[in-house]
Amino acid sequence: MSFLKTSWLFLLLTMSSSYADDTWAPVPIGGGGFITGMDMSLNGIVIAARTDVYGAYVYDRNTATWRQVVTHNSGLLMYDNYPETGRGVLDIKVGPTNHWDLIMAFHGKVYRSASFGYGWTPAKLSSSCNVNTTNLYTYNDSMNLANNGETRLYNNRIAIDPNNNQYVLFGDYFNGLRESSDGANCFISNTMSGLPATGQVYGIAFDPRPLQSGQSKTQMILAVFRNSTGSHIYRTMNGGSSWSLVTSVEQIMQTAIAHDGT
Repeated sequence: MSFLKTSWLFLLLTMSSSYADDTWAPVPIGGGGFITGMDMSLNGIVIAARTDVYGAYVYDRNTATWRQVVTHNSGLLMYDNYPETGRGVLDIKVGPTNHWDLIMAFHGKVYRSASFGYGWTPAKLSSSCNVNTTNLYTYNDSMNLANNGETRLYNNRIAIDPNNNQYVLFGDYFNGLRESSDGANCFISNTMSGLPATGQVYGIAFDPRPLQSGQSKTQMILAVFRNSTGSHIYRTMNGGSSWSLVTSVEQIMQTAIAHDGT
């Protein structure tokens, strides 16, 4: 055998032996689409960021790094667990008081995590949370497309009551506003008086002021319904029991309620 052939054989054997002992791990390449939204716990400890085409991240202060939370071993349903397929996150929110809790709208479904994004459970989207059904989620392909659509920078598809961690509102891409009273375990269809039954919902904003005596959840909430005629801002002053139209404009991207209630 010639010296050249012997050298190549030695190199291949060395490489094969080296690869056999390697442990594969994600490479921090520093990319992954545009960051289209961020959220932070009230105490500033937990930060979450969503992207338009590559999952979502949380900032790990122990390692000073951003960690991808859409992974193959995090409990996401089949075909939802690979961010490299180009799926972004419609929204992700951090629990205002239980700041290890995360809620995420991703690939046509809503997920919740009580473990800082290491594990996810699909929420039930139903006409009634009292029904016993094995269908834990409702897939909405149009909602899936919105993460990289023209409204990807619009804020707050998900909003958590800062005074009641169990009360969560979710703006569906077509089917109006949904509410949960059990910490995003189940969202019921729009049954709130004064709101349109359908339409793309975003811009959900809770009044950040503390509750008054006798109140169990925030009373003033805003939500934007978008359809072919424009963007329509609705408001409730009684915790979602009834809503009224405030104003209509051609387009609005962001909403917020100041600490003085304006």
